[in-house]
Amino acid sequence: TIWSAYADNEDDLISKRNRENGMRALNEMCLNVLAHIPDVMEYLSQIKEPSVFRFCAIPQVMAVATIVLCFDNANVLDDNVKIRKGEALKLISQATTLDNVKRVFYRYMVDLEKKNHPDNHVYEQVRKITQKTKNDIAATLKGGAPVDFTMEYLAIALFLVTAFFFFYSYSQSKQELA
Repeated sequence: TIWSAYADNEDDLISKRNRENGMRALNEMCLNVLAHIPDVMEYLSQIKEPSVFRFCAIPQVMAVATIVLCFDNANVLDDNVKIRKGEALKLISQATTLDNVKRVFYRYMVDLEKKNHPDNHVYEQVRKITQKTKNDIAATLKGGAPVDFTMEYLAIALFLVTAFFFFYSYSQSKQELA
């Protein structure tokens, strides 16, 4: 087992005095799971019945969300770490088609890239897996790689709010002069 390379037993793995090894074991276990993403995609691509697809896809999207949440998260060694209920509901509603599942996986690979840092002992392996997964998804997804417009939407919203306040202030000053 992976964790046995870092501690003699489970209690040692999560003890405060062995925190560094506990984190190394955690990240290596997450890496081990990530290596199976191509098999997950292949398996899901073979399922043609929609109800069976959803039955199989829901646990997979929940799993990728949980792995990304757990990666390099020291809280895992102290508490029960779970994805939020709202996120779980969103994932369930998105696990309807293979393309939707690919979009979910892509989004979580982007999130994982942000959490991965060069001083992590599995940094390079995680970087390669996330990049390969994103490339594979982009190559097979209808319409190509998903695009995140969050920052653009925020900039537009900020512009509109600023413009509203400007025109409101302008109209108030005009009324005061009249």
